[in-house]
Amino acid sequence: MNTILKHFFVISMFLGSIAAVHAQDMTKDQWQDKMNAATLKRENLLWQVGQLEASVADLKNQDKALAEHLEKKRQSIMATLGTTPEKVKQFAKFLDRIDSRINEISKLPDEEKYERRAEADTVQAMLNTATKNKLSYLSEYIDRIPAEEDRLDKVRQ
Repeated sequence: MNTILKHFFVISMFLGSIAAVHAQDMTKDQWQDKMNAATLKRENLLWQVGQLEASVADLKNQDKALAEHLEKKRQSIMATLGTTPEKVKQFAKFLDRIDSRINEISKLPDEEKYERRAEADTVQAMLNTATKNKLSYLSEYIDRIPAEEDRLDKVRQ
């Protein structure tokens, strides 16, 4: 292991001395040109970073404005439906109960499903009630109720 480190040290010293000799071979004008090019590149990169930061700030502002617009539209829809956020939460819980009841029925063996068909009818009545509720027209529920009805139909078969 020590010999590997010694060889590495010798090689790195050799390469360092070659680089130093090469750097001394450069004229003052060549060095100045490289420094000017590096400075120009740095300034260009700093400008690009500034542009990107401005773009990010603009996108954040757009995101905030769109979120505010979306919330206003949601409030407008809720006002049109004559509902409140609390009623929406209650409706979501009602749909979750329907979902869990369908899950319970689907786990039963076929014989028990037939014996407990009244329970499936109760769930169907709950789905009918949900369909008649004006909250079923909200975007988050418009596809959920038909999907639950399809699941219940599959369980009944």
